[in-house]
Amino acid sequence: MGIRKAFLGTVLPVAAITLVLFLVVDFLAGAWILAQLSQLRDLDSRFRTSHPVYHHTLRPLYDGPAAWGTHPPHRMCTDEHGFKSPCDRKGPSPRSYDIAFLGDSYTEGVGLAYEDTFVGKIAARMPDKRIANLGVVSYSPSIYLSRMRHLLEQGFRFQQVIVYVDISDVQDEAAFYRYDPQTGAVLDMDPQDPNGSLAVPRFKRWLRQHFPVTFQMYYWAGQVAGFTAVDYTGRSRWTIDLNAPGYGAMGAAAAVDKSVRLMTELHALLQQNGIRMSVGVYPWPRQLRQDQVDSRQVRVWREFCQSRCEYFVDSFPGFFEVAQQMGTEPAIDKLFIKGDSHHLPAGTEIIAQDFLKTYRRP
Repeated sequence: MGIRKAFLGTVLPVAAITLVLFLVVDFLAGAWILAQLSQLRDLDSRFRTSHPVYHHTLRPLYDGPAAWGTHPPHRMCTDEHGFKSPCDRKGPSPRSYDIAFLGDSYTEGVGLAYEDTFVGKIAARMPDKRIANLGVVSYSPSIYLSRMRHLLEQGFRFQQVIVYVDISDVQDEAAFYRYDPQTGAVLDMDPQDPNGSLAVPRFKRWLRQHFPVTFQMYYWAGQVAGFTAVDYTGRSRWTIDLNAPGYGAMGAAAAVDKSVRLMTELHALLQQNGIRMSVGVYPWPRQLRQDQVDSRQVRVWREFCQSRCEYFVDSFPGFFEVAQQMGTEPAIDKLFIKGDSHHLPAGTEIIAQDFLKTYRRP
């Protein structure tokens, strides 16, 4: 009884006062504190920039440090076009390519030097091909279409375009991007649009806005626990449940339809320019834990490819095979950055091998 009274009378009030003071400081100066302490944010601002047509891109001719999540920093390089490139390249980059890879952060290869990305590994094994990595964080079909249209208008030429459609693309199309067919530009989703709203739950948006340090601590705790704050909103749930929350007023099913429609427009654009199109897919950790090899992600894009693609590259079996051999959690530790859904070199190796096995050299 004495210990209990001491706790209630001393420890609990001190803890409550400390918490209140922490929240007050977070509310008043949280954004400034993160700006001072977040090395990753500073690094990102060095080589990422907005774009007036296709929303955002990488700065050209960057050569410096980059980092992602819990993975150690690495050297990051871009060429004069803003394409992620090997740092030892010599001379100017071409404007005509045999193969271009389109995708989001997984294709860009966040957390990895160019040589460890699946695009870099493919390029190393196909030295006779001119290969461009057009992948950038948070790209999705709206931006794939917009960027390719813009590049073609700027005089770039490609023999083949390989689109690695990410699972998160569906949420991006549900809640974040809208494509303007008149201008070819990508805009943020209008908050007043009844078909679009931010996919992050309202409370988390409020927390991030008013108490940024608290939100960041929640995010870091999620990484340690083995999930990310972003994925916790449902970015990869649609492959298992189309009624899952986190896809705005549009919903996951309609966002899948929108993604397919935009990819169909991309195919038409490429076809008009004599460019062959292929599509590739790969799983996230959630799919290894809860989904199946013949995932909805696989079925949607395999069906899309039946009358449009030169190749459909499915890396789900390779990832699931490792999970079957090692066990799901050891496989996730081997293939993905800790507390994240992005690939380690062992994961990009599976994707690269699957592409090389599927691709037939002319």
